[in-house]
Amino acid sequence: MNFDSIFPKALHIRLLILVLVITCLTGCKLDKLFPSKDAEEFADFTEQSAEIVETAHDPNWLTSVDTAMQLAKRDNKLVMALFTGTDWCSFCIKLENEVFGTPEFRKWSDENVVPLMLDFPKTTKLDPALSAQNQKLKLKYKNYVSGYPTVLFLDPQGTVVAKMGYARGGPENWISKAEERLSQ
Repeated sequence: MNFDSIFPKALHIRLLILVLVITCLTGCKLDKLFPSKDAEEFADFTEQSAEIVETAHDPNWLTSVDTAMQLAKRDNKLVMALFTGTDWCSFCIKLENEVFGTPEFRKWSDENVVPLMLDFPKTTKLDPALSAQNQKLKLKYKNYVSGYPTVLFLDPQGTVVAKMGYARGGPENWISKAEERLSQ
């Protein structure tokens, strides 16, 4: 007797759909349904990872939109507003590690834009004023920000000039795509 005679293919599909539905309904937190003895170790690891990501950002990233706009106006640059989730968004973390954390990007950024980080963390607490500012900007640019990471290039008046997100290929590819979008 084989597996297919015991469980017809239609049942296989139903079981797969049921697993997917349960996963989605639990927010992909199966550890809540099926706790393991390693859960505490994993929680410690993810907290440490969040701390590493949080401190990995170049200190040249501003968090005040007012300061960023003033510098952009003074230096005749665009504001590069990064809408990110530093402690939960996997593609935000990839973008940080593959592009924003590199010397090539820092050099390009210093020469071309005023970097502004607008963080929307899930576990890290932001200063309430900073959190309110970020929420206000998320609402202001809701037609452009539908997911994370989103990078908006803004003129000193706050008008969106270009939009980007994660792009594979390291800093050279990301910078090339950014320059292409900015030249349009």
